[in-house]
Amino acid sequence: MSDVEVVIDAYKILKEYIPAKDRQLASDHFVEDMQEILDEQDLFKLGGVDKYLKASVKDLLGEEDFELDEEEY
Repeated sequence: MSDVEVVIDAYKILKEYIPAKDRQLASDHFVEDMQEILDEQDLFKLGGVDKYLKASVKDLLGEEDFELDEEEY
């Protein structure tokens, strides 16, 4: 399992415990911290997980093709 896959799995678990109103702020903070660990390609993959991460990665890195996870939405 790659680093980005571990990060995605951890995010999906933790997201369940974050109220919907706080998810974007939590996602922004999460992506900022993951920028130190993941390369740009992995960050775009992370951005394909859900709308919160997509917005966070887009704000950080700009537009790019996101690798969408089949479980999105």
